[in-house]
Amino acid sequence: MRTAKSLRSCLSVYGFARYALAVVAVVIGILLRVLLVEQVGELPTFITFYPAVMIAAVIGGLGPGLLATALAALAADYWFISPPGFGEVSAAGAVALGLFSAMGVLMSLVAALYASARFKVAAYAKEVQLHESEERFRLFMDNSPTIAWVKDEMGCYIYLSRAFEKRFGARLADWYGKTDAELWLPEIAAEFRANDLAVLAAGQPMQVTEETLTSDGERCSWLTTKFPFCDAAGHRFVAGIGLDITEHKAAQEALRQSREDLDRAQEVGQIGWWRMDTQRNVLTWSNESYRIFGIPLGTPLTYETFLETVHPEERACVDARWIASLRGEPYDIEHRIIARGQVKWVREKAYLEFDTEGKLLGGFGITQDITERKHAEEALRQAKMQLEQRVAERTQELQQALEQLKNEFVVREKIERESERLRHELAHVSRMATMGELTSALAHELKQPLAAILYNAQAAQRLLASDSMQVEEMQEILQDIVDDDVRARDVIDRLRTFTRKDELTKVPVNLNDLIGESVKLLYQEFLIRGVSIETHLCPELPAASGDRVQLQQVMLNLTFNAADAMAGRSDGERKILISTALDNPTTVRVSITDNGDGIDPDLLAQIFEPFHTTKPQGMGMGLAICRTIISAHNGGLWAENNSGCGATFHITLPVAEESIGAGVN
Repeated sequence: MRTAKSLRSCLSVYGFARYALAVVAVVIGILLRVLLVEQVGELPTFITFYPAVMIAAVIGGLGPGLLATALAALAADYWFISPPGFGEVSAAGAVALGLFSAMGVLMSLVAALYASARFKVAAYAKEVQLHESEERFRLFMDNSPTIAWVKDEMGCYIYLSRAFEKRFGARLADWYGKTDAELWLPEIAAEFRANDLAVLAAGQPMQVTEETLTSDGERCSWLTTKFPFCDAAGHRFVAGIGLDITEHKAAQEALRQSREDLDRAQEVGQIGWWRMDTQRNVLTWSNESYRIFGIPLGTPLTYETFLETVHPEERACVDARWIASLRGEPYDIEHRIIARGQVKWVREKAYLEFDTEGKLLGGFGITQDITERKHAEEALRQAKMQLEQRVAERTQELQQALEQLKNEFVVREKIERESERLRHELAHVSRMATMGELTSALAHELKQPLAAILYNAQAAQRLLASDSMQVEEMQEILQDIVDDDVRARDVIDRLRTFTRKDELTKVPVNLNDLIGESVKLLYQEFLIRGVSIETHLCPELPAASGDRVQLQQVMLNLTFNAADAMAGRSDGERKILISTALDNPTTVRVSITDNGDGIDPDLLAQIFEPFHTTKPQGMGMGLAICRTIISAHNGGLWAENNSGCGATFHITLPVAEESIGAGVN
């Protein structure tokens, strides 16, 4: 209301001034007419009134122009046409007065049209300027990274920048006339409205941080500047400009977190940083440095403050090292400090800082609390001294014990050599005992080729004594003698090999061949006993690593035991099965199975013990010797009862290295 009254008041003043201008112009015209007549003589009556009418019409418009025309006509009639006063007017005066009045009206109309055209041109120019200004403002706002809006007093949107469409994926037409409660989540809308009301109540701009949700549901932060304003009608509005600070806020949060992590890492590692400004003698410490030196956080620091914390005995040395570092020498030292009456050890390392012109600015470095390490080093040094002393004492004790062990070792070596000799002797005795059991069979086996040689020799003598000797028949007889001699020699060689006393010699042994030779040796003896032997030999059995004689001794011993275990059965039922198999790529197995009465389960674990026997005439050393021999070959020997009757003895031996991955020849 106050604004409207002021406007009407201004318009009233402007209207009065226009008409006053017309009166003043006519008065000036009268004065000029009087003065010019005195100066230059008689003039046309209305010559000075035309400019007055023109000025009043051009400046004031049609009304002031007509007023000036009327006043000028009255003044001319009163002072210059019929002097003085209003009397009769001559015909020439009437014509002149009529022409002037017509010209005044015409000039007022022309001036009014001109003023109107000028006003319209000025208004159009202002409109164009306003449009261009609005277009520039629109382009500015549409290309600005900020968002802008205007709301009325009720909170309804009446203006939105194009950035809203890009940022929130919404059509601006859908936003106009709506409030925040219709467009945002309740908690976001409530915050927006509260901030708007606060701006309207304060009547001045405010800067706040607000959060919104994008079209993807992502939460983003805005730094918003809000300000109030009124239009000509007195309506209040709230305008705002928002800058997206999501990344900035995230960076600030990351920086804050990084600083917290750095402080935490410094606290854990007991390492603080410092910076020395040598130009201003200002020392800056991190929180951890304050803690290490025991100085209250935030206390102003200088180089002298630092030196006061250094242990008096090392203060001069530290000062000298720092001065030397400013000349380019390394600054990496360990020294003591006194922090709140407590002696600590710290390590300090510094790097010099220079400006772009190479001028020294100061130094940046770290301080690490190494008190615990120093205490540990001292404890370690003490422990090392004690340990060295203990080691020296123990070394002397060990040297004495070593001398004693050497003596014991010599004795033990003698005992082991004697034990080994006794084992060989015992094994040899066992072989000789086995040969004793084979005596009758070997005698029969030697008797056959010797008898055949005798018969063939006698036949050759008779053939030589006869007159009808045939060379071919003599050759056959001699060949038979040679073959029988070879048979007898083979028997003797096998006996000599089996009974010789040699050291253990491991060579690749074909177990299938070894079993075949053993069966030949046992054939005649087992034929007398009524025992049959069957073999199931693996055709691709690799060679085992071992001593041939000792392994054959084990085979014969176990086979004799199997035959003895079947003594209670009739002749046709005494059967022995000898089989070979490949347990795995590095182990072969030999199994000797009988169908006797089996082994007493209570005695199964004792049968390999020395002097344990179930035979009335046995010594109990056979199985013990067999296990000793197999153990010396890095193999295994055990027994188990069969599911039906009888028992099985198993032997495992390592495969010879030359035969790993290959079968038997």
